[in-house]
Formats: sequence, C-alpha cells, structure tokens
Amino acid sequence: MLSDYRATFEVDVPHYRALNAAGTRMTPPALVLWGEKGNLAGQPVVDIWRAVSVDVRGTVIPDCGHYLPEERPEMVMTHLRPFIAACLAEESM
Repeated sequence: MLSDYRATFEVDVPHYRALNAAGTRMTPPALVLWGEKGNLAGQPVVDIWRAVSVDVRGTVIPDCGHYLPEERPEMVMTHLRPFIAACLAEESM
C-alpha cells in the first residue's frame, strides 16, 4: 500500500525536478486546496505551484487539517464545483 508513496521519492520527484529544470510548466488549470491546520499551514502554496503551473487557483480551507475531504467535505465541494464548471466552460470555448 505504501509503494505509491515510496515511488514519489524514487520516481516522481526526480522526474518533476528534471521538468522544472527544463522550464516545463503544467498547462491544465490546477486547483490547490490545503487545510489551515495542516502541514502546509502558513506556506505560500499558490505561489509555490505557480512555479510549475501556468494556471493555479487555490485557497486554504479554514478549521481543517490534512484530510480535507474527510474533515470539511462541504467546503471542498464549495471550491471544487465552480472550478470544474469553469474548466468545462473554458474547454468548450
């Protein structure tokens, strides 16, 4: 079960570092959500993602830790629904 997480450091991280070094940026819109009390609290999350993505949108979820969908499902959906709708609208243009 943990093999996926282990692969992150052995396979994914070197791959993403090479892409980043080459200046490659992700082009699909990205929605980044994180918990106010989680391990990313106080970090400039959206700014960090802007280094690797062309279109980043995101916000902190108040009164939430690391497990957003489990802790604040209604708040996650409050952000997810309009993001998906906007992506679909942009795609149909």
